[in-house]
Amino acid sequence: MKLKGQAQLDMNNISISELDYELNLTQCDLGVATKKKDGNNENGICLESNLGPIIIKFDLLTNKNIIPNNLKDLNMYLTANYKLEDNVSIGLKYETDVEQNKFEILSGTINSKLKNDNISLNLYTENIIYGYKIVDNTKISLFGNNINPSIGLLDDNICLGYIYNQSEQVDEYGNKDNKYNNKLSLDLDIKFI
Repeated sequence: MKLKGQAQLDMNNISISELDYELNLTQCDLGVATKKKDGNNENGICLESNLGPIIIKFDLLTNKNIIPNNLKDLNMYLTANYKLEDNVSIGLKYETDVEQNKFEILSGTINSKLKNDNISLNLYTENIIYGYKIVDNTKISLFGNNINPSIGLLDDNICLGYIYNQSEQVDEYGNKDNKYNNKLSLDLDIKFI
């Protein structure tokens, strides 16, 4: 059994109620997931598998408290990472609602680390290649990046870091909105034998 958890605390508004998190509990690559981001809670199933040097993770989540009876209540999160070397991987991250009429985001990712004994310096970057969301029947194009340097301890089972998230939102009328967010992050990766 494997437990993966990530927590992020906004440095501009330090409040436990504003804590974002993601938890995955898996057994034999299939498990349950729960996620809170920007005040929205989602629960569902997750699947993580290795295909040679490619690691694929698939989450199917809903913000309903019941099992959904149609597809419009589901959100899909898919990541695929290709391991170039022991300490460098590149990948794609795709997020959307299943009907693809609320949001759709495709991002490129790079994950690298510099390792020494039981401590490692990690750098994860994510850049939006294509993205949009629909708000009040207005399509808003999304641009931006996410930079996450961290220090890994105990063979990267615990990582403590910082997240800088910059996003630019442009609506179909050309109005721009730039947002910056700084967060502290804690990642746990625990395996039970």
